[in-house]
Amino acid sequence: MKTRFPSILGVFAAILMVASFVVPVNIAAPSAVSADPGIMKWDTVSTPISVSGKNDILNMKDPVGITLDLLGGPAFSGRGSSIDDMAAGNDGMTIAFLDRTFFDGASTVPVVVSVAPTTTTVGVAPNPAAEWAGAWYANGGYFTVLYYSTNSGIAATITRCLALVRSPNFPGGANLYQVAIAPDDPKVMAVTSDVGSVAGVNPGTGPVNIWYSTDGGNNWDLAFAGYNTATATYELGAGVSIRCLDISADYGGKRDIAFGTLNQATGLGAWYVRSSSGFTTWNQQISPLNGGAAADTGIYALKFSPTYSGDSSVTLVYATALGTWFQVALRDVNMNTTTSFAYPYPGVSVANPTAPVPATIAALRNVSLQLPSDFSGQSASLRRAYISLDVVPGGGFNQGIYRVDDTTVYTLMDNTAVLDKQIYTIAYFGTYASGKLLAGERMGFSCSAT
Repeated sequence: MKTRFPSILGVFAAILMVASFVVPVNIAAPSAVSADPGIMKWDTVSTPISVSGKNDILNMKDPVGITLDLLGGPAFSGRGSSIDDMAAGNDGMTIAFLDRTFFDGASTVPVVVSVAPTTTTVGVAPNPAAEWAGAWYANGGYFTVLYYSTNSGIAATITRCLALVRSPNFPGGANLYQVAIAPDDPKVMAVTSDVGSVAGVNPGTGPVNIWYSTDGGNNWDLAFAGYNTATATYELGAGVSIRCLDISADYGGKRDIAFGTLNQATGLGAWYVRSSSGFTTWNQQISPLNGGAAADTGIYALKFSPTYSGDSSVTLVYATALGTWFQVALRDVNMNTTTSFAYPYPGVSVANPTAPVPATIAALRNVSLQLPSDFSGQSASLRRAYISLDVVPGGGFNQGIYRVDDTTVYTLMDNTAVLDKQIYTIAYFGTYASGKLLAGERMGFSCSAT
């Protein structure tokens, strides 16, 4: 069963914004797309899939199948693939991405419930193809692969994924959903997974587990177990899944990891933080909606401040039945609590300021949140955030890309009235004053990225 989680990263095409707040800079000299005069200019840049016959990103559309050399296995006929999530390290070389692909696997091999270690050498499988088939979807179907590159994406391997599959307690048949890399150490990373083919649980119910690695994915720890196999219950409640995940920079020899949740049926959720020192306690933080203790709002995106060691702040984008909001949490890192928020409740409305029709939680599909490198949650003059909203088309709700300067919202790209264009994700590199914003676009349907 394919759940309602966005399945395209939008890397097949991109729109590059050069943010120069004095004189706009045109990188490729194409025709400009509408933007605020004197602030920025949009340029369209080519990506691998836009070049005919050059499928640099794994794209299994060959009707006769392709051979997966990394697995050393047979050819599989493909039905398309998609990048679900991606994270990059600060070394300019490390990239981790999740690719979801359909395989026609060997129907004679049953799907196993769990995978036992097959070798004492972590990261090296004696028979990768056989282990992969037994661990994931031997009967065929969609599954997610963690690829890891140390040369800026020129080549990638699945050895880290195999190490994860062989980790104790990793459920067979599990899908991966989100990946995060620490902003100051490319070897520190985390991924989320569902419960796989555990007896009595439907695969694909959404991410509930968090796996954490400090050595670039060679070894993994179960940092958060969202499903209790002994009691057959979900730790966060039935129907609740992890919607976003992030890792902080190091501060005082430790770092924090946070995740936000959402119950798709009720629209309720919360956010949680835990320190890397032993990963002993996950603390639910107060609600950005009203400062209360209840899990009363769906958390669609969160990101630690790049200056977390100094400002101890976390940025959040959440949604309710009334709209989508941006908030900055101010934390006590020693007590692992949130003491207050930067803005009065419920926060800053993420919507077109000239024609506001805020996206409600029922219409919102995906949110991407990016921060300048000198962002500070403690300083109003440095609270700048870039936010993209992917909304179900046709309802008239605001969607596109927005810039938040403290409490002032600017529309950088308005797709409210464009039914076949959604921005799935964005990435920003730069400071408050200037930088580059990359936007991944999809057209109408999750399998029709452009």
